[in-house]
Amino acid sequence: MRLSVIVTVYNRKDDVGPCLDSILAQQFPDMELIVVDDGSQDGSGEVIASYVQRYPDLIVPLFQENAGVAAARNLGLSAARGDFVTYVDSDDRIPAGSFDAIAAELSENGYDILLFDADACYPDGRRERFAPFYDGQSGVKGGELSAKQYLLATPCPWNKWIRRSLYTACFGKEAPFPWGLHYEDLATIPVLALAAKKIGYYTRPCYDYVQSDTSIMRTKGYSPHFDDIFAVCLRLKKMLGDRFPEEVEYLFVEHLLISGGKRYLACDRRAGMNRCAAVMRQTYPDWRDNPYVAREPFKKRLLARLIYRRKYRLLKLLGK
Repeated sequence: MRLSVIVTVYNRKDDVGPCLDSILAQQFPDMELIVVDDGSQDGSGEVIASYVQRYPDLIVPLFQENAGVAAARNLGLSAARGDFVTYVDSDDRIPAGSFDAIAAELSENGYDILLFDADACYPDGRRERFAPFYDGQSGVKGGELSAKQYLLATPCPWNKWIRRSLYTACFGKEAPFPWGLHYEDLATIPVLALAAKKIGYYTRPCYDYVQSDTSIMRTKGYSPHFDDIFAVCLRLKKMLGDRFPEEVEYLFVEHLLISGGKRYLACDRRAGMNRCAAVMRQTYPDWRDNPYVAREPFKKRLLARLIYRRKYRLLKLLGK
């Protein structure tokens, strides 16, 4: 089994070295390490070059002018030659022995996609289990998953090994990750359910997910990229809605109504929050009857209702 590990880097001079060290320490017998520099300007390129000099037969360096993470993911994928592909964010780490354990689980069960647990790692040293499922879907046991269960998992590309051929089967010659858009993982990873014949879940934590405040999605101010959620959700509906209507409806509630609405609320963008409610009203007016939504905690369902009903002042008061 050949594995392609893709690391995308943008201005992570202090983090990329430890990240690459953790991957190289796996000593996986058949691996290529593709490192994509997305036009870094802080010296990350020099750090990457030093690793290429030390591991010329293992590391494939790629460079692009800054075009965003979606373009970087696509560039890395276009260069991949492994049977399976996984992504590692440049500020995260791989715990010792993880690759061998994942490969054994894949080989034993013949999965096309394997999800696995991670540890969320905080600056104060705390570690918390990060399972790849949302609140109402928690408690999923390890083993084989249905395509519907897979769609209810977080769309991260870093807590999964995915058979490379699935990207071509689902997207053909088109770039899988939509260029220029944030939420690019949500736009792409769920769609792979259309081609996967067997999907599994491994409960061992095989990834250290380092928590930081530098993500665009954690910024306290408004970013125009928040608006990308509308195009991404409509793409999901177009590609998956006919085959998985309840699951896509749930993804709209989770990502558009709740997560999107909260982001607009946090930066006082009432028009953005109202737009989330309007799109839900137009596409899924009966979302409250969705069986997956019914499993969510009461506070989460209440939040969704308040956003949907555009109770802006009440939401701001509750937030304070």
